[in-house]
Amino acid sequence: MENFLFIAYQFPPLNVGGSARPGRFAKSIKSFGLNPIIVTLDPNDYDKVYPNSKSDSNILADFKGELDYIKVPSKSLIKDSENKLKKFFKIFFNVYGNNEKSYWESNYYSKVNKYLKNNKVSAVVVTAPPFGVLPLAMKTAKEFHLPLIIDMRDPWTTWNLTPYSSYLNFIRTKRKERIIFECASKIIATSQVTLEDFKSLHPSVDSNKFEYIPNGFEGEISYKKLITQPNEKITIGYVGSFYYSPHNRDMIFKKWWKKKGHRKLQYVYRKEDWLYRSPYFLFKTLNRLFLKYPELKEKVELKFAGRKEAWFEKMVEEFELKSIVNHYGWLSHNDSLKLQKSCDYLLITSAKVIDGKDYSIAGKTFEYFKIQKPILAFVTDGAQKELLKESGLAYFVNVDSIEEGVEQLKAIFYESFAFEPNQAFINSFKITNLSRIFASIIKKVIKETR
Repeated sequence: MENFLFIAYQFPPLNVGGSARPGRFAKSIKSFGLNPIIVTLDPNDYDKVYPNSKSDSNILADFKGELDYIKVPSKSLIKDSENKLKKFFKIFFNVYGNNEKSYWESNYYSKVNKYLKNNKVSAVVVTAPPFGVLPLAMKTAKEFHLPLIIDMRDPWTTWNLTPYSSYLNFIRTKRKERIIFECASKIIATSQVTLEDFKSLHPSVDSNKFEYIPNGFEGEISYKKLITQPNEKITIGYVGSFYYSPHNRDMIFKKWWKKKGHRKLQYVYRKEDWLYRSPYFLFKTLNRLFLKYPELKEKVELKFAGRKEAWFEKMVEEFELKSIVNHYGWLSHNDSLKLQKSCDYLLITSAKVIDGKDYSIAGKTFEYFKIQKPILAFVTDGAQKELLKESGLAYFVNVDSIEEGVEQLKAIFYESFAFEPNQAFINSFKITNLSRIFASIIKKVIKETR
């Protein structure tokens, strides 16, 4: 059994989206002769980093083996964020998009260096975000003469939820990403669009370093042909976050001369419209549908679960949908599965990259595959749309033409639709298959660097 250091700041039982991928890989990869030594945030300190943190992830609940941990404490990020001046400087000059690094690194080096001086590992594997863990992993790999493998769950420089504080900060971030990529033996991305973005942004980085390993699902699927019938009531469900902020969107699209103070210096590398990731276009299409066909309003129920954003109720009210929308707040993983199974359609949305392709593939997509429910796709051009097309499980609604979208949505109330899942394609996302690929990459890197 070959040991490797697996740096995963977010890891079960922390219940955030970023912990699912490393958790699933950690327990599956052991069957391929690799033993991950997991370096993660100490569960006792979740509340120092994440407001109202949840530690009820059941990703590891069915795992019968044992995992080796190095649990690293953190200083209180939340406490310091209450200081407005400190918060401003950390945001304005920070190249990592967050502050976890500076609160974690001293304990990280203390714990990890002590372990590596007394134990042998053959590689350093790091998963991000948070992006602040990448320079920590690079320094460890260099100091102990180990190969570095980077798993990029999201892009770093090109992930534009909000503008850069300045053009200089963009350049600093891009440079930092390039330096770390050049140090790595392999760089893994979760979508082909992200890989192409990396190659375009960093032409000096050897293109042979880049690998594609998407997210996936555990277990087996009982495949069946899905045939929908006109129902008295149609339930549409969604569990998770939307990653949309009205303020951040305003900052992305507002002209610089209309901004105030230091915000005039903000820089946007490319414009991404995260309003498309929210339920806005579903709500807008339903509102127009009910104006045209008022009898349909009694036939729809929308179920949401997850963190309820401040803008959510206002958006519901804007489109006069309060009577048909239920938001259940945070649910355990088991309860969220029950909610999704109770629905007729499961909603997927995606952000819109202006004059480009969206790179994100929502992790919930693979859960939807396993549940075997039709997917109501309010998606833009990009990785998410291409994957859903190939799956055979999606019903697409045009997000850029409300009139066309209204008629497409109307059809699910009156017509029968058949969905034939592409079994070979969907099976390629089994965690066992993906772990085999991940393990082969790690083993090859270890062999080549010995």
